[in-house]
Amino acid sequence: MTALPQENQGIKKNLAYAFSAQGVALLSSILMSLIVPKILAVEEYAYWQSFLLYAGYSGCLLVGINDGLYLRIGGQRYGDLDHAGIKAQMVLVLILEFFFSALLIAFALLARLSAQFCLIAAALSIYTIVVNLANYLSYVFQAVNLTQIFSKAAIITKASFFIMIVAALVLGAGDYRVIVAFYIVSQCFSTVYLLYSGRQILQARFSFSGKNRDVLHATKIDIGAGMKIMISYYAGTFIIGFGRMLIEPNWDLATFGYYSFAVSLVSFVISFAGQVSMVLFPHIKRASKEAQKENFVKIRSILALFLPIAYVLYFPCCIFCEFWLPQYSQSLIYLGLLFPICIFDCRMSMLCVPYFKALRKESKLLIANVVAMCVSVVLSFFSVFLFHNLVLLAVSMLSGIVTRNLISEFNLARSFGLNLFPHSIRELLLAICFIFVVMIDGGWSYVFGSIALVVYYFFECFSLKKTREKGGM
Repeated sequence: MTALPQENQGIKKNLAYAFSAQGVALLSSILMSLIVPKILAVEEYAYWQSFLLYAGYSGCLLVGINDGLYLRIGGQRYGDLDHAGIKAQMVLVLILEFFFSALLIAFALLARLSAQFCLIAAALSIYTIVVNLANYLSYVFQAVNLTQIFSKAAIITKASFFIMIVAALVLGAGDYRVIVAFYIVSQCFSTVYLLYSGRQILQARFSFSGKNRDVLHATKIDIGAGMKIMISYYAGTFIIGFGRMLIEPNWDLATFGYYSFAVSLVSFVISFAGQVSMVLFPHIKRASKEAQKENFVKIRSILALFLPIAYVLYFPCCIFCEFWLPQYSQSLIYLGLLFPICIFDCRMSMLCVPYFKALRKESKLLIANVVAMCVSVVLSFFSVFLFHNLVLLAVSMLSGIVTRNLISEFNLARSFGLNLFPHSIRELLLAICFIFVVMIDGGWSYVFGSIALVVYYFFECFSLKKTREKGGM
């Protein structure tokens, strides 16, 4: 069977396509994050963010099957795959998602949730089926280096939702239920595209007997291998998610909306980094040990130079938000405290995660995420129930993200015989300086922050020069 054209592209073309495609999706997402709160009242926006918060955990209901499949077929060619076996497993996934969705609706009714949250639960049950089918197929294409298909699917979702949101703005539809419906429909468009792209899989004949009788055994293996990565991923998202879940019951719906607005702006940057991670994985896995070490040094050096630029972008972002959404001005202090997450989480997604997967160190990734989650959960618990302080809650989330990044990078650096300690100290100090500038918010604090950034780049460039001379970090 002939491979699809995209399958033969090199890492440079795939990276360029991923950056451009996900860049468009990121831009669309940022625009949507600014339009939706413009359309909805603060309380309506809070309901919308509640849906998004729990929708973000819908992937848990795949129980690691997609991650296990990703590891099992990663690096293979699309034409060499067992299409019938993948179709059989996809049917099992659909059965599983219908079962979990029915349980979710039953729980909402038995728990006697409010009408609004029962409606959110019903929407989540539909969304779970649609998005997890798309997730399964996406992992198949990404594992075999057909990243263009995944990137196009992401653009379809973002672009179609953006068009519908603009229509809602023009028509003055200020109901969160309309936005939720648009969100689900846009995901349906993406799922249909992925099904069409995977038509060779859909056309394959299968049965749960004969050649494909081992699908249950293969699924069991995939769950065993993928469960670690799934727990690792969602433990990572729980670093921020746990704190958000505590806000609404301990403050109010409006406060949850303000806080979620800040988190949403940070999350779009993080999601962009995650897509680049998927592009890097097949190439890292195929590389030799020496090439893996060399690429690790190169990728981290590039990130160390370009990611801190985000600190500068924070200030024009605040000015624009105050102009466009003055009712969310109190969100900006939370945005400033959470903003360093962009730097540390992007480095985690674009460097550590693909290397952990390629080197089959899922247990190390699991440990890093669980330890970081525990740090965040404990600090968040004290921030909410002891101090009742939202600023401390934001710092708790950031502390968990930084902990995860440091544990992961030091683990990988040790395996390659590298020393990252000086680099990590510089990055931590720069983050602390940025938070200081945000909290003080005075003219002289901006001067201090500018000096800190210049000093950081001076030492970083000097260190990189020495690295090139020595041939390693």
